[in-house]
Amino acid sequence: MLLAELSNLTKQSILLGWQEALYNFYMDLSSNGKRLPEDQRMTDWLFFTHFNKYENALVFDPGLGTLAFKLNDFFQNVDIISDCQEEIDYLNTRINQDNTSQLKTSFAPDLLEHSLLTNHYDLVSLAQTARPQQIKPFSFTKFANKAYHALTANGWFYATLENKFGFHQLLSKSIEPKRFIAQSLFQYKNDLKNIGFRNTKFFAHIPFHNGIPLFYLPLDNKAVLSFFFKNIFSIFETVSPEVKAQYKTSYTLAKLGVKIGGMIKLTHLSKHFFPAFSVLAQK
Repeated sequence: MLLAELSNLTKQSILLGWQEALYNFYMDLSSNGKRLPEDQRMTDWLFFTHFNKYENALVFDPGLGTLAFKLNDFFQNVDIISDCQEEIDYLNTRINQDNTSQLKTSFAPDLLEHSLLTNHYDLVSLAQTARPQQIKPFSFTKFANKAYHALTANGWFYATLENKFGFHQLLSKSIEPKRFIAQSLFQYKNDLKNIGFRNTKFFAHIPFHNGIPLFYLPLDNKAVLSFFFKNIFSIFETVSPEVKAQYKTSYTLAKLGVKIGGMIKLTHLSKHFFPAFSVLAQK
């Protein structure tokens, strides 16, 4: 998604209303064989724990607002921070049209340097979406540490992450904008532990670290991983030609890896080579 596309979406939202404008935008993307940036599936992780009558949530990199507006169902206040003014303009248009005063936006040219209230948020999240601008990725460790100090006791941290050793790296380096410098699964786990997080749950975020996940696979459940590869992975063969075209390269590489892994009985190690993870951790 380009800045010009986002700016035009804002203009169309003012003219037509954000729902009709977004529908038209998605129809144009789909008809041109382009990947949709986000939909409600990117919020399914909210049901992995219990968010009920919580007070404050914080969303970084809000994209088109799918997660932020969903959090409005669970939290009394949702703060939104972005380093992209075009995102802020679009979200403010949605907020004004829906009269959702619980959502408040802030522009921050440097997310790591932006000051946050200490022990204030019950949830801090950064679910990466298709970025409308090029960004310089920063340290996951520094961001997770910042989030930790902003959380209340027992508060939750959620993020989507690219895998440094993902099978997609075998073909080429990722050229899509990403918020964090990619690390391995071991590095992510170690960082969160050292910071002080607990109840950490990692999921394979299939297929990408940004945008719409088709599956969330719990990485520490060998039975689930085995069942997925044996019974669900091949379901990709039944999807539409448009979807196949969008995910062809990733699926081909993954299929090859699964086949080789099965031959040498190493499928259980697949968790280290998924392209992307999502993590849910508690303070």
